[in-house]
Amino acid sequence: MNQKSFTSKEFAATARKKGCNMKSLVYFFSNTGHNEILAQELQKYVPSELEKIKDYEKRNFFRDSFYALIQKKVRIEPPINDINNFERIFFVTPIWAGNFPAPVSTLLKQFKDQFSGKELYLVSVSGYGEKNIKIVQKFKKLTGADPKDFLLIGDDELKERKFENKLQKFAAKITGE
Repeated sequence: MNQKSFTSKEFAATARKKGCNMKSLVYFFSNTGHNEILAQELQKYVPSELEKIKDYEKRNFFRDSFYALIQKKVRIEPPINDINNFERIFFVTPIWAGNFPAPVSTLLKQFKDQFSGKELYLVSVSGYGEKNIKIVQKFKKLTGADPKDFLLIGDDELKERKFENKLQKFAAKITGE
């Protein structure tokens, strides 16, 4: 199959021309910076607003892993963007101890009702990449809805820039490109 390869700017411009005008919001949480990079890369292919999920905790591996395991609710900063202004919402997040980090699960639980009726997408960079497939069911449990689609990338794929083709295909399915 011979597909044309686009630069991210060409891809986003083509998507806009084809009527991909759904307002999109990308929430991201990132401790190492990997998921922030992925969120920024996603924004190149799917025109969207970026918003960082912020909490008030200092990072501590053991506490953070435990909080992820028990899905502890933590205090997060209120979202800047009004969720009601978006039709499509992406969640770009690591996976800790097989679960969402506490700030992400807090956001998903706290705003569950506002996510209803939206197109929801799950995107992640983590050590296990696609092996973390069980996170999709956990997403459904927290939001009450299956993600319309998901993309799970391994840390090595990100570091070696081997994720770009996967991300482009993921975005193409969403934008209809």
